[in-house]
Amino acid sequence: MGDKPETNDSAPTPEELRKQMEGTREKAGQTVEGLVGTADEKIQQSEKATAARTRAREAAGTAQDVAGQAKEQTRQKTEELAKLAEDRVPEPVREKASALRVQAGEAATALADRVQEHTPEPVQEKFLQITETARNRPGPVIAAAAAALLLLVTVRRGRKRR
Repeated sequence: MGDKPETNDSAPTPEELRKQMEGTREKAGQTVEGLVGTADEKIQQSEKATAARTRAREAAGTAQDVAGQAKEQTRQKTEELAKLAEDRVPEPVREKASALRVQAGEAATALADRVQEHTPEPVQEKFLQITETARNRPGPVIAAAAAALLLLVTVRRGRKRR
C-alpha cells in the first residue's frame, strides 16, 4: 500500500483516493511551510540589513556632528588665543612693529631698485630666464635647494664637532 494505486484495471476506491489526497495535501503543506520559512529568513535578513544601514547613517551623522563641533571649538580657541596675544602686546610695540614692517618693505624696494640699476643688462636677462625656468619647472629648483640645505647642515655639523 503506497501512494500508487494497485495496477489493476479497476478504478481506485474512494478510500484510496482519500489517502492520495491526504498525501498530496501533506506534501503541499510541507512545501508551503518551506517556502514561508525561506521568505521569513529573507525578510529577517533584509530587516537586519536595513537596521545596520540605519545605525551606520546615525554613526556617520554623529561623527560629522562631533567633527563640526571640534572644528568650531578649535576656531573659537584660536580666535581667543590670538586676541589674548594681541591684548598682551602693548600698543606702542604694535605701532612700532607696523612702522618697521613698512620701513622694511620700503628698504627692500629701494635695494631692489639699486641692484637693478647697477646690474648689467646680460645678467638681468639671464636672471629673468632662470626665474622663468624655475616657475615652469619647480622640481629641479626644489631639488637643488634641498641639496644646498643638506650641504649647509653637513658643513655646520662638521664645524661644531671640531
